[in-house]
Amino acid sequence: VFSSDFSHYPEYEQAIENDHRTAEALISNNPKKFIDTIISNSQKNIPNLYTSACGMGDLLVLLYLTEGMKDVDYQIISYKN
Repeated sequence: VFSSDFSHYPEYEQAIENDHRTAEALISNNPKKFIDTIISNSQKNIPNLYTSACGMGDLLVLLYLTEGMKDVDYQIISYKN
């Protein structure tokens, strides 16, 4: 089990949309997809978006460690904004 804050400071609806994209990329267990999503989010010019994933480095370490492992299955247990 791991936990992370996602978007910081955008408006509520934009935060939810941004967080959904970020979460889906994260649970794909694909570091490239996760990085591409973070970059794509930043290019959307969402007002007040400071980050899409607080602790992104730690999340990437996890993804690189488990990339390609067929028996690893990430799931969203809970989401709160």
